[in-house]
Amino acid sequence: MAVLTLDLLWKPIGEKLRFVLVADGDERFILMGSDLTLGARDMILAYSYRFKIEVSFKVLNHLIGAFFYRFWTTAWPRIGKATNSDLSTVDDDRRKRLIAETTNAVEAFVNFGCIATGILQILALSCHKRIWQRYTGWLRTVSSAIPSEEVVQSVVQQEYFQNFRAFSNDAIYTIIMSKNRGDQRDWMSLAD
Repeated sequence: MAVLTLDLLWKPIGEKLRFVLVADGDERFILMGSDLTLGARDMILAYSYRFKIEVSFKVLNHLIGAFFYRFWTTAWPRIGKATNSDLSTVDDDRRKRLIAETTNAVEAFVNFGCIATGILQILALSCHKRIWQRYTGWLRTVSSAIPSEEVVQSVVQQEYFQNFRAFSNDAIYTIIMSKNRGDQRDWMSLAD
């Protein structure tokens, strides 16, 4: 890997920025940062973490739905587009409690999404051969022996619905069936 570090004036902002030019085999890319004290290796490491974080957010958002929470309270102060969420104006103990409960619910929901993602990753690492054997989807190219979280989720979902009737005495089965909006027989035929 060849690296070149340059501190150059960036006209759009009128300040010096650090550019790190990287050649890694056939790959070439340019990294840019405002911290002129960071060395090239530190910038490359920071960008690699950024990529991993962005991929994790994508999985949490699009696959797990960890940010699709719908917890809200009217106790929250009204805010406009230009206003920050300033809670210093809340002086009522009941409103403070409601806001704290809502915040806890949001944090718990997102944390459960993180836990679910971790479980999918553990399954991908420990059961990768079995997951690929049971995966019925189509991929243009398989890029890794370790399946993605999406592939694992697909297999787990498929296996669960194929064996759904075996769970008829469990509490989760009762909860799911109580939420059923259509004819139970039509819904159960999907599990066959």
